[in-house]
Formats: sequence, C-alpha cells, structure tokens
Amino acid sequence: MRTKEFTLHIGAHYTENLSVKELARNANITVYYFCRIFKRITGKTMTDYLRKSNLTVTEIALKCGFDSVNYYSRLFRKYYHVSPTTFRENNIHYSVR
Repeated sequence: MRTKEFTLHIGAHYTENLSVKELARNANITVYYFCRIFKRITGKTMTDYLRKSNLTVTEIALKCGFDSVNYYSRLFRKYYHVSPTTFRENNIHYSVR
C-alpha cells in the first residue's frame, strides 16, 4: 500500500474497526513509521483524522447503516455518555486501537 493509498483505504473502510497495526502491516511498515508517514501526509494523527469529519451527525448515522438518527444518537449516548454533537464539539478523545 503506497502512502497516498492510506487515506483512500481509510476513507473506504472507516465504518470498520480499523487498526493502526493492521494498516501498517498491510503497508509492510512498522506502526511507528506508519504513524509518522500518516501525520506527514495528512497533518493529523490517525485518531484526529478519523474523529474530524465534515459530515453531519445525520450523514454519519446513515452511512453507518442506521435508519433512524434518533436511535443512533440514543446508542451513541449509551456507550459514550454524551450526545454525538457534544462529543464532536468538545473534541473528546478516544484512541483508535
């Protein structure tokens, strides 16, 4: 996997449980080097890249397969103890495994 393909692959598979370790392995490089290259290319850490999006909460819910934004928001609040909007506004950090 070439360096520019990192972001394309992540964009195509963002709804899956992405692992930096797996991405680095697929690129035949170390996790450390992957993180350095990724930050150099995007200007962001992997976690920041995945967390920041121009999509609305509604768009995210629909892209993740939810038919109801209200149901998505309820589940999000159940697992993260804040609403999706509050999560985004407060830049709450959850690490990518």
